[in-house]
Amino acid sequence: MIACYPGNGAYYRRHVDNPNGDGRVVTCILYLNEGWNVQEDGGLLRIFPANTDDYVDVAPVANRLLFFWSDRRNPHEVQPAFKTRYAVTVWYMDKAEREKAKQSLVQEKMDTFQGEYALKEREHCKNERDSMCQTIEATATDAVSSLTDEELQALSTLIKGQNDPDAILASLGISPNITQKLLQRLKLL
Repeated sequence: MIACYPGNGAYYRRHVDNPNGDGRVVTCILYLNEGWNVQEDGGLLRIFPANTDDYVDVAPVANRLLFFWSDRRNPHEVQPAFKTRYAVTVWYMDKAEREKAKQSLVQEKMDTFQGEYALKEREHCKNERDSMCQTIEATATDAVSSLTDEELQALSTLIKGQNDPDAILASLGISPNITQKLLQRLKLL
């Protein structure tokens, strides 16, 4: 990775290169800054060794090569730089840890994808169900609307005084959706 801090007080806050086991083991930094003056240009790398209140400042002077552990043993930051500051960073990796991290990332993406797919499938099923319900509702309304006044009067007489008009209409082969619409219509007679 090539890092360029453009000056104007640019900095990088305190962090650890590998806080979560992504495979990086050793951080290697090569500085490319000719004629760097720390008092005027700033841009120090400050390393905070673990389990101590102390820190180490490293000036980013040209051709300085620096190695340190990439894990939580070496939190570090770049102090504000007031001149363009260049560094090349390379990480030495642990193959097994890197593969495990890649597999975890793939699994995480798959879990996210499956979750998103399940939500879309659920939404699709709901929309399909709603559409079917609307179609059934419209069909039931049309079926009841197509009945003549004489047919409505005959059905009204048939169920009048019955304890369970739904059962009477069901015994005639009338579907529950149409039965509900029909009973609503018959109440208006």
